Amino acid sequence: MRQLSSQRGLTLIELMISMGILLITVLLAFYVLTTSQQMAEHARGRLSALNAARSVMEAIKDTSIDGIAEIVLADFVPDELQNAAVTIATNPTPVAADDPIATVTVTVAWTGPNNRDMALAISTMKSR
Repeated sequence: MRQLSSQRGLTLIELMISMGILLITVLLAFYVLTTSQQMAEHARGRLSALNAARSVMEAIKDTSIDGIAEIVLADFVPDELQNAAVTIATNPTPVAADDPIATVTVTVAWTGPNNRDMALAISTMKSR
């Protein structure tokens, strides 16, 4: 009589272990792809916000301290950012006529991936 151990082939346990390893590999690949897509979306949002803040800074550079409040911020809100808003803050607030210098901060706020509130702020000094 022949022994069963000499026959070649996969047992059910070996097949289940190999399918489990394959499943884990596929799930890890899916997780990596999903995470990298979210990171790319986050980076795109930050870059868009930074470009908007830089544009506002260029407008501030070409404006006097007294004219900063007259800058139309709606022109600088990026369309690709969800619920985006651009604000300008000066320190001191308001800038008095005898203040020779003021700190100007431009903040871009938006809703990022996973509905997280995001914000980016840049500051500069502005003289009369």
